[in-house]
This record gives sequence, structure tokens and C-alpha cells, in this order.
Amino acid sequence: MHLNQAAYLFALPEVGLYQDLDVRYQAGFAYTMTVGLMGGGGIPEGNTIALSLYYRDGAGSLVPVTTSSVAYTPANFPTARMLYDFSATVPTVQPGDAWEGQNIGVRLVSTSGTGAGYWDADHVRLAVVPEPAAQHLLWVGLGALLLARRRRVWARSTAPGKRP
Repeated sequence: MHLNQAAYLFALPEVGLYQDLDVRYQAGFAYTMTVGLMGGGGIPEGNTIALSLYYRDGAGSLVPVTTSSVAYTPANFPTARMLYDFSATVPTVQPGDAWEGQNIGVRLVSTSGTGAGYWDADHVRLAVVPEPAAQHLLWVGLGALLLARRRRVWARSTAPGKRP
């Protein structure tokens, strides 16, 4: 856990938390929310929690853009003494997508269980990644800047009156 605190969610359907962010979905970018999770308190194998990125429609309802389900299994949680990272990813937002320009929301919600056990959640992160074409342009631009700088340095060092 991050220091000594985490969000504590009972393993009951619809127990969760959500947060509307002050960040908007933009065309040309992909979004990944990563959360550190741990099951405890005798949580039964097979209980699930959903990680979602959403937006709100005109009526204020939560509309999921992507949801990733995580099941409590020995394979997913080999030890109950540490958090394990799980993610939900929105592929590159396209112009005209219903969520383009809408505020991003993050949601963690238990989707099964009887109340036996709980989920710990901590270190929620949102990564924003430009589309590959934008990344390519960024690298081309960076290379051009470095080349221009190298030429300027070379030109100064070979100017008349300068020693090589």
C-alpha cells in the first residue's frame, strides 16, 4: 500500500467509488487507468471488481467507455500482502466518439460477493498516450531540433577566427 492507507471496499455488489476528473477525452489520445488492488479479510475466490473509465451524458448518467473486470484468484493475487496493478484502457479517441470532449471519470466498483472480505485499492493512476502518428511526429520534430542545434554549433566552431 502507499504508506499505510488504501480505499477499503466491502466485497458486495455496487459498493464502490467514483470520481469525475477535470480532464477531458481528446481525439488522438488513448487513456489507461491503473489501480493497485488487494483482496483481504477472507474474500472468496471468484469475487470480482470492475475498473471503469466513463463520461456523463446530458442527463448526468455515468456512461462507461471501457470496463475491465478483475477476479480474486490465486493467479491474480499470489499473496495477500501486497497490491497488484490492474488496468482499464480506452483505445485512441476518434473524432466524433460520444465521449470526445467529455470529462473523464474513474470508477471502482465491487461487482460480486456476499460481504465476506473486502478489496483494498490504492495508487490510482491515469496515463494519457498520444496516438502513434502523433508520437512519430514528436520524434521527427525532436530529431530536427537536435540536428539544427548540431549544425549551429558546428557553424560557430568553423567560423573565421575560431579555432577548430
